[in-house]
This record gives sequence, structure tokens and C-alpha cells, in this order.
Amino acid sequence: MILEFTVEEAKVPDLDQIREIYGHYVKETTASLEEKAPTAEEILDIYSNVMGKNLPFIVAKNNGRIVGYCYAQPYRKRSAYRFTAEESIYVHKDFLRNGIGAELLTAVIKKCKEIGYKQMIANVVYSGNEESIEFHESMGFVERGRLINVGFKFNQWLDTVLMQKEL
Repeated sequence: MILEFTVEEAKVPDLDQIREIYGHYVKETTASLEEKAPTAEEILDIYSNVMGKNLPFIVAKNNGRIVGYCYAQPYRKRSAYRFTAEESIYVHKDFLRNGIGAELLTAVIKKCKEIGYKQMIANVVYSGNEESIEFHESMGFVERGRLINVGFKFNQWLDTVLMQKEL
């Protein structure tokens, strides 16, 4: 069965469901190197910072329920990086492999191009699972480097893979 969903700009009322989605990845997986799920205020701060910079914060909805989200933020604060964005994307654990991630990231990439960004960075946690790397490769990202054993979560050392896409 094909999952039907819409893709739209995130709104403040969506943030609780976004926090729930991300909280799962923080508490149960190594997809995020955070060890404590963010508070509602911290999620609101991220949202406000992204929107305040006119960057995209996009959600996918199925029957009114948030099933994934993606946003871009400046890669670094220094002005020389002003044309480079870093993306973050998470799909609800019950809705993986339905094309949601591709639709979300496509929308974020399109918006970043429209507002003048030239490069996009993905910083992927690697713990032996290739799915996120393969997903980013399918979206045109290229691996540019690996940082070995830079994270420690759930009693294991984790690498990060730096990936880049020219917009």
C-alpha cells in the first residue's frame, strides 16, 4: 500500500510531534549523538532560529499526523560560510521507506537553492548501519570525510561521516 502524505512548511503547533519523532532517535538509536531528548523550548529555539534566517523547516503529514521533518540551518556562523547550509532530517520510525525522506529533503534543497545557497552538508552518524549514508548518496550527496570515534553513546564509539551536495 502506498502511503499518502503532504509536504508543507512546519508551524509552531507541529513542534510537539517533531519533538516526539526526534526524541525516539535520541533515546533509542545512534542516529543522533544527543543523549538527552530536547525540551519543547529547545525545539522551539531551533525552529525560531531556522525560520528567522528564512531557511526551510518542512514537515510531511499523513492524515494530519507528522510523519517526518527536515530543515536546514547555516553550516557555520562565520560569514565566509554564508552560502553553505547543513540539513537535518528525521522520519517517524513507523513510516520509514515510504519516500518521505526524499520528498522532504528535495523540498529543503529546492528552497535553499532559491535563496542562494550553493552547498549543503550532511553530518551522518555511522554505527555500522549504511542506510542514512545510502539515502544521502541517492539524493546526490558525496562522502567527503570520516571522523573516527568522535561520539560515545550506548557504550560504543561512533564515527561521523561528512557528506556534501553541490546545489
